[in-house]
Amino acid sequence: MMYWGGGGPGAGWGIFMSVVMLAFWGGIIGLLVYAVRQIVQGHPEHRNSVDPKQILAERLARGEINEDEYRSRLELLTSNR
Repeated sequence: MMYWGGGGPGAGWGIFMSVVMLAFWGGIIGLLVYAVRQIVQGHPEHRNSVDPKQILAERLARGEINEDEYRSRLELLTSNR
């Protein structure tokens, strides 16, 4: 009598399917962890961490405002804090 459990033609499929299943669930769990970390930490592009003084200096450097306007606005920024 022949039994299929001892290394017949279908013996490798069990190992292959186990590896595929582990890779699939590992990918799902990895995506969930990534999504939760992005939600908890906040995406860097959406953070409001821009310094108003830096924006003011950049506007002066681009020529959008003159030096007198820069100094008066900088005074307003530093006096309110």
